[in-house]
Amino acid sequence: MSSLEEAIKSVCDIDPTDFHPEPKLDVLLRIHRGNDGFIRFIKGRGNDKKPIRTIGKEWHGLLSGSVRASDLPDMFPSIRDELMKDAFYTINSMFRPDTHKTADLRYLNSCYADLDHAHAMTFGQASGRILDLADQGAIPPPSYIVRSGNGSWAFWLLQDENDPEKPQRAWPEKIDLYRRIEKEGIHHAILRHAPGLCPDVRALDASRVTRVEGSLHSGALRTVKYVPFLDSAGNPFAVTVERTTQVFGQDEDQLAVPHRLDDLVDDEAAKYLGPLLLAGGADTAELARESHRQFEAADTAPDLGETRGENPAAQILVQRAASPVGQRAVLVEELFIVAVTEQLCGRTKL
Repeated sequence: MSSLEEAIKSVCDIDPTDFHPEPKLDVLLRIHRGNDGFIRFIKGRGNDKKPIRTIGKEWHGLLSGSVRASDLPDMFPSIRDELMKDAFYTINSMFRPDTHKTADLRYLNSCYADLDHAHAMTFGQASGRILDLADQGAIPPPSYIVRSGNGSWAFWLLQDENDPEKPQRAWPEKIDLYRRIEKEGIHHAILRHAPGLCPDVRALDASRVTRVEGSLHSGALRTVKYVPFLDSAGNPFAVTVERTTQVFGQDEDQLAVPHRLDDLVDDEAAKYLGPLLLAGGADTAELARESHRQFEAADTAPDLGETRGENPAAQILVQRAASPVGQRAVLVEELFIVAVTEQLCGRTKL
């Protein structure tokens, strides 16, 4: 490490090697094991993400931003520069190159959880919590845990029941089961047993994209790192869709619906209120919902009146929302703190 890099690390508490992105191929190939499926690459930040139209298979006269999995090893050196910063790829494979919609899936490669725990715990703490849940049998063993920037992702590779070397084909009934596993299995288990991981309960769809290993997350100033968890053969753990349902103690027709989680899935504030709902109880969550509605209606402090009582969320909101500046940020930050604190203090209500 150079003297400049040492100075950066001492002042900013950031690993300077994170400023040297190096997109990697291995994880892409391990996730996209169906050679005839297409991987679509996306680039951008926030809501401004678009297919990388300078790469991929030509489709109706335009470059699609998609690469067939079997062509990726030969093509990767030529597209690597496009994947240096804020680069994403489809988790599941498409049957044609001009799309990344659920209706156009060919393979279901992996289930996932997007964990927004930055306000609650470090990546190392979150990884340990995920492994604890797997050891307890609450979730299947993960294939990868990913430091995506400020938060983490967990992945569970899927394999075909009759051909373990290949991923699950995206038949309509399997896509439906996939989404139910995401919502009623994985996310329910995490919210129930480890709400401090703060899973995004809106991230359930099979067409989701995630960051390329080794690429730079420009907002967090970190490169994306995948940590594999291997089976006895030295490969990342993989599981069938059918086996996944069994891990959650249910058959395909009996996956448990978490308490009021359906009410949160389409809620703009769902990924913040989900942990609060299960950790702090319905009363706390309803108060947070009403506060959020007031914030959205006008940049004024919420009038909680006599509802404050002993409710820690109400007390925090009253104390910290006196100024209109940055109220939404304060609300989000404090709700995370309340959710984790109440869970850790043993006041979990399910």
